[in-house]
Amino acid sequence: ITFLDKEILPEYMGDRGVIYDIYCTTESGEQFIVEMQNRQQVNFRERALYYLSHAVSRQGEKGADWRFNLKAVYGVFFMNFRLENMPHKLRTDIVLSDRDTHEQFSDKLRFIFIELPSFRKEEEECVTDFERWIYVLK
Repeated sequence: ITFLDKEILPEYMGDRGVIYDIYCTTESGEQFIVEMQNRQQVNFRERALYYLSHAVSRQGEKGADWRFNLKAVYGVFFMNFRLENMPHKLRTDIVLSDRDTHEQFSDKLRFIFIELPSFRKEEEECVTDFERWIYVLK
């Protein structure tokens, strides 16, 4: 992976900029945004949507001939709180899919929310590297 500048300045005066905690890309051009939020934030889901949408929109090519060669953007959001109006579980994985058939519409946008308060294992109960990693973060 290659780490990118995590501060994206606004294109126009008066617009909002973006500051990611971690922003990186793979050799194939897929982008990863990692955010770590310690306290509850009222609009956290909307912020996550804004961050990923911003990364997608920046891939647009200037000019009349747009080739639509978008690379996937993944957001991983570590939260030291629980998302409201969602089932409380350690990992919530959000993709774009058809509401009725649940078939994936696009693989270009994915949100992964990690609710640290939902992880209840003690150190000696952690079996996998992932569990040990989450235990240390929590």
